Amino acid sequence: MFTKQVTESKIYNWFQERLEIEAISEDITSKYVPPHVNIFYCLGG
Repeated sequence: MFTKQVTESKIYNWFQERLEIEAISEDITSKYVPPHVNIFYCLGG
């Protein structure tokens, strides 16, 4: 129910038109991250 309200909101539509946030979120969530990766690995530490 909450997701339906969010996807129908004017703010969400504004961001979707300009940033294509659905495509970005699908791209991010489709990536596989190995279990040994942590914040220090990502930042080069």
